[in-house]
Amino acid sequence: PGVLGVVFYVSLPWLLSVLMMGKLVLSVTRKGVANIENREKILRLSRVDALTGLYNQNVYDQYLRSPVDEETVGVLFFDVDGLKKINDELGHEHGDLLLRRCAESLQSLFDENCHGFRIGGDEFLVVVDTDDPGVLEKKAEQWRKAIERINLENRTRHKGLYCHMSMGSAFGKKYDLSTLIIRADSRMYEEKEEYHRTVAPR
Repeated sequence: PGVLGVVFYVSLPWLLSVLMMGKLVLSVTRKGVANIENREKILRLSRVDALTGLYNQNVYDQYLRSPVDEETVGVLFFDVDGLKKINDELGHEHGDLLLRRCAESLQSLFDENCHGFRIGGDEFLVVVDTDDPGVLEKKAEQWRKAIERINLENRTRHKGLYCHMSMGSAFGKKYDLSTLIIRADSRMYEEKEEYHRTVAPR
């Protein structure tokens, strides 16, 4: 064989080794990326409610236990109205859709100072880090507009589905968050009773 042939035969094992090594590195890299993605997915599932995309009970419990100082917060406590009726009459698939759409009405509120949690089957909590109680009312009004928009969309996208949530609010010291939530919960039930008495009697 000529010079090129000799070079080819001499270089072939080296080339094959390089190719095999590259393939091995690529495989390891892919597995490493997959492992990272799996860990991130598991971490997300441990923190986020799969149905609604809001923070779940685990994060809510951590938030309650986190150390705080004299800063103030506002809370909005929501309870979905009509979920049992939807589940009984149309099935749990429609009930899940109702929960997702109601949770969607809260998404526009969230930023670095505003966080949302699903703390029960049909209960949602929004916590706003602020020293201005007026911000809380602005968030509430923002939510009202969002749920109106969603119900307008429901007329064509999800006929027969109407989203309504009773809401209660409270404002005070963050270290007293549990008391604020109880206060907002109580006000929410007052609104719910009024809703069922005047708008949707049982």
